[in-house]
Parts: sequence; C-alpha cells; structure tokens
Amino acid sequence: MNGTGRSVDMTMTQEEAAERTVMATLWKVTAQIRAAERFRFASNLLKKSKDPEQFLAELDRRLTGTWRDNAVLGLSAVAGVVAGALLGRATSGVKSIGPVPPIALLGLVGVGGGLFLKETLTFRNTLNLGGLMFSAGAVLQKLLVS
Repeated sequence: MNGTGRSVDMTMTQEEAAERTVMATLWKVTAQIRAAERFRFASNLLKKSKDPEQFLAELDRRLTGTWRDNAVLGLSAVAGVVAGALLGRATSGVKSIGPVPPIALLGLVGVGGGLFLKETLTFRNTLNLGGLMFSAGAVLQKLLVS
C-alpha cells in the first residue's frame, strides 16, 4: 500500500516488457537512421562545394526549398480548407463555441504533429499549414452559413 491507501502493482508482464523493449529498439534505430541521413546530406553538400561561398549558396538553396516543396505546401493549404469546410458542413448541427465549431479542433492534430515530429521542415510545415487551414475552413464555413 502506498500513502493514499491504494495498492500499486509494480510488476510488468512479459508482454509489456517485450513491447517496451521493441519500442525502445525502434526509437534507437530511427535515431541512428536519421543521424546517418544527416551525415550523408552533409557529406554530399561538402563534396559538391569547392569553396565556402559555394557551400553556403547550396545550403541556402536546400534550406529555402524547391518548387516542389512550395507546391506541397500550397496543396496542403487548399486541402485543409476544403476538408475543414466539408466536415464543418457535415457537422453543422453540433453546438459550437461562438464562431468555432468543435470539428475545427481536429486541425490541432496536424499542428501538433508539425510541432513535435522530428521530420523535414517541409513535412512539418505541411502538417502545420494543413491543420491550421482545416480549422480556418471549418470556421469560415460556420461564419458564411450562419
């Protein structure tokens, strides 16, 4: 018994221990793969550049993204607004909090993923933008229909 009068079961089943070990191994392998990817990226960048100016120019080009990165962000924004508006319309009978329908809170899932995942900047921005635009689409649908 602990101080609160409730007993605490400190044992772990073999299944729970195995699951914990598998998850720890997956996290470790994922970290190793990402470290190898960063090393490969830096190695390729250094091999291609002949001088510091060329290195910095290539680094800037990679950090600002390509036209594909921008296209993905644009599609994410459009898809987020459309999905938010359609789901907002489908749940229009649900009581809302002022102009914010409850379905708009689903956009926070994308924002949370974009904030906390250790992925590329484009991937995280796509989740953030899509989630925010989903919420905006749901709110706009509510404001325009009401």
